[in-house]
Amino acid sequence: MPETAYATLSAYLWDLRASAESKLRCLTRLQRELAALERATRPSHRAGVREKIVDDLNDLAAISKTFRSLSQDAVKAAAKLPR
Repeated sequence: MPETAYATLSAYLWDLRASAESKLRCLTRLQRELAALERATRPSHRAGVREKIVDDLNDLAAISKTFRSLSQDAVKAAAKLPR
């Protein structure tokens, strides 16, 4: 049984790491897009970059929701670790 508890928590931790890395990649992309929006002068280009920013912020919100859920599941799994 303890091996299963360790393996379960380990899987959650790997999933959390992957989710955190996705968040960082998304944030990096957002910062670049914001800088591009500040430099853009053509309205059509600005509109396209703005749309990417909104899409990426929606992605970030979804990733954050998943991260929260995984975190809660990880806490439950950690509670099952042997004392």
